[in-house]
Parts: sequence; C-alpha cells; structure tokens
Amino acid sequence: MRLTEHFTLSEFVNSDTAKRKRIDNTPSANAIRSIKALCEDVLEPARVEYGKAMIISSGYRCEELNKAVGGAKTSQHMTGCAA
Repeated sequence: MRLTEHFTLSEFVNSDTAKRKRIDNTPSANAIRSIKALCEDVLEPARVEYGKAMIISSGYRCEELNKAVGGAKTSQHMTGCAA
C-alpha cells in the first residue's frame, strides 16, 4: 500500500525480528491512519525538502514485537506515530 509518493506501508511493518520470531506485525486501521499521517505531515515533506531517500529502519511495531525488541512500554511505534 502506497502511503505517499515515496513511502509504502510495507517498509513500516518490515521487521527481521518479527520474521525470525514469527510475530504478526499487521497494524490496525487506526495505526495505518497514523502511519499515513506521519508520512504525509512529516516524512514526505522532509524527503522532498532534502531530496534524499530515507530508509525506515524502525517503523510500526505491534505490542508483541515492541516487547521483543525491548521497546518502551509507551513507545509511539505501537501507534504508528514514530519512525
């Protein structure tokens, strides 16, 4: 799913840890809306301004994945508001 010209949902949910531990890192509809807003309001404008690609190394994390990677209990990654 394309979120903006330069960002896709798949790059936000991709996780080697999730693959290795067989964790389903599928975001909820609310999380997808938040990820899309993050892309539209912050990441896409920055990408256009600087004219350079951005690699999302840590995007959305479901609660199980967040725990597996040692993320904070209130991590914004779990709501789709961080990258």
